[in-house]
Amino acid sequence: MEDTPRPERSRLLLIAYACSPYRGSECAVGWHRAVGAAAAYETWVICEGSWCGPDIERYLSDHGEVPGLHFELVHKGPLLRALGRVPGLYYLAYNLWHRRAFAAARRLHRQRAFSLVHQATFCGYREPGYGARLGVPFVWGPVGGTQNYPWRFLPEAGPLGAAREILRSMLNRVQLRAGPRARRAVRTAEALFAANSAIARDLAPLRGSAPPVVLETGVSAVTGDGDRTGPHDPFRIFWCGELRAHKALPLLLKALAALPRTCRFELRVAGSGPEQ
Repeated sequence: MEDTPRPERSRLLLIAYACSPYRGSECAVGWHRAVGAAAAYETWVICEGSWCGPDIERYLSDHGEVPGLHFELVHKGPLLRALGRVPGLYYLAYNLWHRRAFAAARRLHRQRAFSLVHQATFCGYREPGYGARLGVPFVWGPVGGTQNYPWRFLPEAGPLGAAREILRSMLNRVQLRAGPRARRAVRTAEALFAANSAIARDLAPLRGSAPPVVLETGVSAVTGDGDRTGPHDPFRIFWCGELRAHKALPLLLKALAALPRTCRFELRVAGSGPEQ
């Protein structure tokens, strides 16, 4: 008896600058969105090749191909990498990479005829990429990065961290109101998702209504219930992230220091960075 041929699946182009099975943060977002998309679509992923490419190649060598998942590595090259290290020019280098990615996207689209294009990472709103120009439905998000550092907490960030957050808040105010590419992408995306409710409120005036909220991060499924704390065990807290001013770990430390002495707790911190 002959096997019944599988029906041809729709083709998705996922643009994920950061995509790695071995790294956290944006890289993990890109990787898990790619694997999740491949369960429903024949998925091609355009990602940065210089630092994510070796991770992907190692994973596929160790674990085999992921069904329905294909990668197109677009390298920054030495010039763009050097440009990105110059203070104030990171987003210029990132934009130039997106231009290279769009050239690859057009070539792939001529070969594969995609049904959908999704701009996934970086999650920040400042650079929407050029996927909307392919002429197929464009999905953007979850989008993040519009919310500002609360001004009353600036002293906790230190002088340098506070200066950075003030500058970032000023750029947000200007770019959300006058940045033509981000505004156009918000208005014209076939589907737009916000990473949290504050961002949804910020994008609502540009979109005409608040976009749906979809958390951009996630973790693999945890099997079993794990050990549960007893009534006399300490309250256990796990904090994970980069040790940088905008992550505000000192706020947690001050809050714990203000607790009554009768409140027993255990804090574990996983991360590294300049505030270590």
